[in-house]
Amino acid sequence: MTTMTKEQLERKKETNRLYRQRPENKEKMKLYNKNYILSQEQKEKQKDRKRLWYDNPENKEKMRLYNENYKSSEEVKERQKQSSKKYSQKSEVKERRKANKDGIIYTITNLLGQVYIGATKMLPHVRWNHHKTNFTKIKKNKLKLIPLHQSFDKWGVDTHLFTVIKNYGDINKKELLEIEGNMIKHLNSNGKSLNIRKI
Repeated sequence: MTTMTKEQLERKKETNRLYRQRPENKEKMKLYNKNYILSQEQKEKQKDRKRLWYDNPENKEKMRLYNENYKSSEEVKERQKQSSKKYSQKSEVKERRKANKDGIIYTITNLLGQVYIGATKMLPHVRWNHHKTNFTKIKKNKLKLIPLHQSFDKWGVDTHLFTVIKNYGDINKKELLEIEGNMIKHLNSNGKSLNIRKI
């Protein structure tokens, strides 16, 4: 393969520039770009062709065999292992996975005084971020919103107040959930609950 000198590269750039400046070539490029960019109808046709291809039993079998062979490859397994290791080493992932030995009961309150009661052994700020992330994903995927998420959607997440009600120390999960259930039951009686769980 021949390597171009700096002078030759400059000459080629200048030639291309002059080519693009000619009116007839501008029109050619315009038509090319117009035809190259697919219309919405063509995109839909492409989707249909892909769907028909994947629906074909013969192609399904080809894909199954391909995936089977691909996933069983030692090289792929090693790559996946390294990728998983890198992900686990990220500081935010470590923090998210870090459990707080203390069980806590917390509330999320909106502008109307409606309350969501929760129980967790996560660190409080990690659990709060988890609620916000869940809402963003559900909203993006246009899934059904639970009462808490409906409140987030209507009033905005940042208008809600996250408060730790009580720290129960090194309590087991079953006992913590029982306490949470009793609090939800009491809250349901006044009609201000944002919990989906009915006790």
